[in-house]
Amino acid sequence: MFPNLHSFLFGVLAFLVGHVLYMIGFHPTISQALVMDVLPYAVVVLGWAVVFSNHVAKGLIRDKREGLVLPIRVYSMVLALMWISALMAFKRQVHEGGWAAQRGWCALIGASFFFVSDMQLAWSRFVAPLSYGHLRVMSTYHIGQFCLAACIIKFE
Repeated sequence: MFPNLHSFLFGVLAFLVGHVLYMIGFHPTISQALVMDVLPYAVVVLGWAVVFSNHVAKGLIRDKREGLVLPIRVYSMVLALMWISALMAFKRQVHEGGWAAQRGWCALIGASFFFVSDMQLAWSRFVAPLSYGHLRVMSTYHIGQFCLAACIIKFE
């Protein structure tokens, strides 16, 4: 499935760094009130990431790819944190109103599509094939990237 395991891990690391950079870009500052506001959502999303990564880990172990379990678990947690970060950006920017509210929506929608894309990709590669998997993964990925890019561009 992978021409080179090291290339795959390098790709996972590259996307992980990208998610961390999105998180940094979403938040020049973070208030305690904002963190408390999204805490219930964070618990749910991080819980989902743990459950999901457990299913993926079973597929990896089944296919004798135990070496990928930890990197995939870490990536799942960072992906969930990126979504939570986008939710915080959304909540902060909606309160500001105007263009900031539109940026918040773009960030949240983009992060949501990216989250779904990566979950579909992991499921189809490591658990079971999805119907129209490539189309589903690539369409959600590109919509997510478009929205994330749109959240930094100010349209006049």
